Amino acid sequence: MFRSRPGRVLLAALFLLATAYVYVFFALYILFGLIALDVLFAVLAPIAKRRGWGSEGRIAGHLSRPRFRDESRRTVQDSAKPAA
Repeated sequence: MFRSRPGRVLLAALFLLATAYVYVFFALYILFGLIALDVLFAVLAPIAKRRGWGSEGRIAGHLSRPRFRDESRRTVQDSAKPAA
């Protein structure tokens, strides 16, 4: 009924292998790119720290800031104060 065609099977296998090859090398290029970014950041980190490009000081300043006082809510003590 159905004749087996070795050409079609071979073509399908080659197509699947080629697709897998493309995906594997695409993933490798992404991995190499991430490694290159990591190396670049490791090289730039001391320069950024020396020049003060980081946000370490700003974050510490925000964390040590006193809590925000809501001016829209007036307490009983505020209303008891005489106007200057």
